[in-house]
Amino acid sequence: MQQDEQATVGKLVLSAGNRILREVLIDRKRLTIGRRPYNDLLLDDLTVSGEHAIVHTVKGDSVIHDLKSRNGTLINGAPVMQQQLVDGDCVDIGIYRLVYKVERLETGAGRAAGARPAFLPALQPPTNLAGARTSAWVPSAAGPARVAHPVPPRAPQQEPARTALLRFLGGHDAGRQMILERPIVSIRNGSGQVAVVAKRQNGYFLTHVEGLAYPLVNGESIGLGAHVLRDNDLIELAGTIIQFTLDH
Repeated sequence: MQQDEQATVGKLVLSAGNRILREVLIDRKRLTIGRRPYNDLLLDDLTVSGEHAIVHTVKGDSVIHDLKSRNGTLINGAPVMQQQLVDGDCVDIGIYRLVYKVERLETGAGRAAGARPAFLPALQPPTNLAGARTSAWVPSAAGPARVAHPVPPRAPQQEPARTALLRFLGGHDAGRQMILERPIVSIRNGSGQVAVVAKRQNGYFLTHVEGLAYPLVNGESIGLGAHVLRDNDLIELAGTIIQFTLDH
């Protein structure tokens, strides 16, 4: 008796230029693409129409429809109005590229083996109850044994402050650069989403302030908490792509 074929799921790998921004799982029958904030896949650039395209998926088969967009939808370099997607297809919409991928859904141990491991905090070195390194007592022939005073921990040396820069890669401010000279700088886009970048002693942190969706960093939602930024991180603010860089 033959085993049933494994179920498959499609996804779109979003990139701009030579940089991958994030992956979008096609987990619904109707996935809308466009510049307006209500789209499922928001691409905030003037090369993208407000309602640019839609992907219909039935029983694992995905078909993309161009919605009479201004600049059109290209698949593997050819303009299309409607076409079924196959694994490896390159869909060009404005400055963005979407690569269609098909993955098999693993079951049981197979899925567990391929799952992303949970984040575990780094182990801290053991310390005594006082939180400091102490010297052992040593008997002396000249007198009774004495216990040395605890040696205070050495203060960590702070690295010199590094200047941070925001580069807007897409949206209305594409090409703009912003040097983070103030302790707190707000960034926003036309759809009403607002976030702040705060400079602290231990680095730069991004925090959500206003808007229906949380900002993304390298394709992952930052949630409600402050998210530490690292060199070359990509911030996505309702479709606006911003690169965070530190001077070297």
